[in-house]
Amino acid sequence: MNKQKGISTPLVASILAVVVVVSGGVAYYYYASTKTQLVACTEEAKICPDGSAVGRIGPNCEFAPCPDETAGWEIYRNDEYGFELKYPADKYNISSETSGWPNAIVLFGGPSGQSYYLAIEVWDDESGFNVARGYNVQPPPVFKKAGNKYLTLWNINRDQGIDEVISTFKFTTVQPDFSKLNKDILLGKLFPNLSFKNGVADQGSATGTIYGDYPGLSLYLKDSIADYFVDKQKKSLLLIAQLDGVAHAGGLYHAYLGLFDGNGSLLTPSSVFPEVNTNNPYGDDSYEFDNDKVQFGGDNGNFGFYDCKGIKYILFVSSGCPNGSCCDDVASLFKISNGNFENIQTINSGSLADLELKPLLAIIPIANAANLPQDSLKMSLSANKILIKKVPSMSIDGCAETDYKELQWDTESCRFK
Repeated sequence: MNKQKGISTPLVASILAVVVVVSGGVAYYYYASTKTQLVACTEEAKICPDGSAVGRIGPNCEFAPCPDETAGWEIYRNDEYGFELKYPADKYNISSETSGWPNAIVLFGGPSGQSYYLAIEVWDDESGFNVARGYNVQPPPVFKKAGNKYLTLWNINRDQGIDEVISTFKFTTVQPDFSKLNKDILLGKLFPNLSFKNGVADQGSATGTIYGDYPGLSLYLKDSIADYFVDKQKKSLLLIAQLDGVAHAGGLYHAYLGLFDGNGSLLTPSSVFPEVNTNNPYGDDSYEFDNDKVQFGGDNGNFGFYDCKGIKYILFVSSGCPNGSCCDDVASLFKISNGNFENIQTINSGSLADLELKPLLAIIPIANAANLPQDSLKMSLSANKILIKKVPSMSIDGCAETDYKELQWDTESCRFK
């Protein structure tokens, strides 16, 4: 009988041992290469201030961030003590009345306006609040040390929303001291063709130009404003110079704007006034106002300043008043961007008429607003609003006013709506 040949037992055992070792190595490599991706976090939840809940996420099983419910809030800043905080403007308002609160820096009222919700006060020492208000005030205020002074943030009505406002408090960057800058030197940088003394241009320094000896002409510093025009943390200084004495044909109102940092460096373009800045094909080589990048003009002019997301925006309302007609106003909104005054919104009779016709144009084709008869507009600034009235474009019986529109400053879009 023939015997069947097979594999010896010791050989089988050796092969199995090798297979086990190799398989174990492959399994370990797979585990090591994937263990940072396969994470099992505990099913805990964190309750956010807005009432929503977030869970833990990999790779370290930390809680996911809560939604930022302060994203659309207004910012209150105080440069004297160097702090800021956020607050929802639709729920609380800053009160301009602090009588009865001699140590108050600012008071926040509620929608009813009948009581205060948050008082921020300043004291010479830490015991100042307790001496003035009592040692058992509930809830106790939050104390903050600002230099050699003490600030208290007191949630007067134990309002949960005010607790959230207080939680946004933070100290800010030390602001530049613009009082140390020489305004005449700054004006000389804004108008490199002129020299200034006590904020007034020296007419003699304009020799050789058409405006060198112009009778009645006066260029002077009208206003200066320190605010957050380009940086949310650090202020810059805006100078507004005004030119008087120009004939009606050139526009009766002319203002020039220049922005400076704390070192006195000019951040926006300089003016070329009163030098030539255009080649006129008709042979008139005189200065052209409209070609000056920092000139804001018309027959009348008015500025407004508006906060949005920590930056100050500039609104200029200009009037054109041709002889025999009613004045027509145009509002132009500017943001200082990349060293220039960027026009981001224009409000005039044409743009407002287009808005009214837009729904109709989607239904039936009609002539656009530019081809329709239009009234002139009269605009006035009131807090965060533009109040607009219609007036006849031409009238021999006076410029009768009719209420037209009211535009509100929108802190989400940074536009008037």
